[in-house]
Amino acid sequence: MINKGKRWLVVPAMLLFSALLPEYLAFAPFLAATAVYIRDAKISELRQDIKGIGRPFIFYIIWMAAGLIYSKNPLQGSAFLIMWIGFFWCYVYAARFIDNGEKLDKALMGGAVCGGIAGGVGIVQIVLFHFGKYIYPPLKDMFNPFWRPLNGLIAKLVQSPACPGFLFNILPRHEFVAIKARASSTFSNPLMFACVIIILMPFAAYGMFYFKTKKERVLSFFCFLLMLGGVASSYSRGPYVAAVITMGVLLFYGGKKTLVILGISGCSFAAMAIASPGVFKRLMTILNTTDVSISLREIIYKTAYSVFREHWLFGLGTSNKNFRDVLLASTGVNQPHAHNLFYEIAVENGVIGLALFFAPVVLFIVCMLKMYFNKTSRNIAVTFGASLIGLLTCGLTDYVFYGLKTLIYFMLLFGLAEAAGRIYIVNSSSKSTPQRKEEN
Repeated sequence: MINKGKRWLVVPAMLLFSALLPEYLAFAPFLAATAVYIRDAKISELRQDIKGIGRPFIFYIIWMAAGLIYSKNPLQGSAFLIMWIGFFWCYVYAARFIDNGEKLDKALMGGAVCGGIAGGVGIVQIVLFHFGKYIYPPLKDMFNPFWRPLNGLIAKLVQSPACPGFLFNILPRHEFVAIKARASSTFSNPLMFACVIIILMPFAAYGMFYFKTKKERVLSFFCFLLMLGGVASSYSRGPYVAAVITMGVLLFYGGKKTLVILGISGCSFAAMAIASPGVFKRLMTILNTTDVSISLREIIYKTAYSVFREHWLFGLGTSNKNFRDVLLASTGVNQPHAHNLFYEIAVENGVIGLALFFAPVVLFIVCMLKMYFNKTSRNIAVTFGASLIGLLTCGLTDYVFYGLKTLIYFMLLFGLAEAAGRIYIVNSSSKSTPQRKEEN
């Protein structure tokens, strides 16, 4: 059993380990901690915890549940609904137990180190892809994704007669993706890897400037560089754009920090141009309509728009397989989802679902604006704002919640934002704000 005084440590632990574990294990430690929390918490405490930024998520989840009624794939939709319900507690847990600036810093440190490790793994993978064959040919893609051998074993178990039929039918896919020419790090997909790195990159930027000890600041600096390299090694064009926008938001730190961010950005781009020009070649194909990925997305987006116009109010029902079936039947394209976060929500749950999803996003932005105009919390506001904007930018080119880990970190981000709002805004009004002065 977790000591009550130490339960907050679950949050930095989740931020540190969730991205590094295989998808099917990433949520296990958190669910165990949450079970203890729910068991011991009083109803009044739960009501107090589920409020603020995260409360609209409850209505969104309820709407997803309602969408199962008219969904043609309710079993598969139920799997995603359960995932949302389970990971919603990431928000609740972080919002409850991170209750001062020191704990918040430790949580951010967990995320920064996690991103650095994942980014470093991705860099090693892409280096081995290009040069591993000169050492030992199987090294080229043996560990890309990092959990590839274990993933293959799990895939065999899922497809074996021992796997219950209902479980086989509700799984979104039955084989793990292994894209050899792009780094996936500890993820099963390079794009999901890059998306989570985009969320965590501002945590390391914050650490470079605001962590208390020099050791922590230096560690954050190296983690930041590894994350930049990790995004580059993913060869994911949407996250490339998201990384640039994220760096742009971080410029709002102001003062000398802006010059540091600009300097790191410039040096990183120069290093990539020299060491890995393929990164820029990949980025330049983003407007190339002859590129297979781009042309496929054009077909998918046109179909998604057509479906949304026909089912604009309620959507097709909860389950990405609903749109997949329509897409395959109408165009012959076999893709798992709409490749756009907002299109996918719209075609599944209609304009009502889209509005309910954006409600907590709007509250998040409002909270960050309040914190930005509070000198003691401006740095936190910029950090979390950069994370959210970066992730939503990634969502323009892919359905980022198709991966478990992305949803975990999305919910943790909202939980940390809620916690920060309580620490700096609520406490400020009662004249008990933690005194971390803004550094120029």
